[in-house]
Amino acid sequence: KDSSDVTRKIGHFVSSVNTLIGNFSSCTNLLTLRRLFTAYCCSFYGSQLWRIDSRDEKRVCISWNKAVRRLLRLPSRSHTWLLGPLLDQPHLRSQLHLRSWRFVTSLARSENTLVRAVSSVAMRDASSPLGNNVARLRELYDLHPGSDHSASDARRVIAADDAVERNSEC
Repeated sequence: KDSSDVTRKIGHFVSSVNTLIGNFSSCTNLLTLRRLFTAYCCSFYGSQLWRIDSRDEKRVCISWNKAVRRLLRLPSRSHTWLLGPLLDQPHLRSQLHLRSWRFVTSLARSENTLVRAVSSVAMRDASSPLGNNVARLRELYDLHPGSDHSASDARRVIAADDAVERNSEC
């Protein structure tokens, strides 16, 4: 289940962040902190299979928001939309959506005909995790895994949505 996987990932993430902050609390170089945070705390391996816009995804994003605020020594009431730009990267939600899009695109373009056939069936079934994610990606960003969208196109579309979200919260 997603929730048990997400709970484990959040636990590992929080532990990694605490270790990073404990070991580098005297570091004032923002670039170094950003790189360490991204490299050692934010793997979220397997997140491509989590349901987009689910309660579990929101839990991960809340943990990420809190961690970024702690890492950068920001007040707890700092706006969420500031966090990604302060790290010089999209918000975690956008990163998770881009990972999911890349995953379904790789399935749709697989050279293995069995992988393409099985994933094609799953992508059309909105009750499956894969199908649900494809439906949400279409709804949120108008991205279609079988189309000619390149990874850079998807990154631009999702980053633009991230920017719109930031501006709407102002």
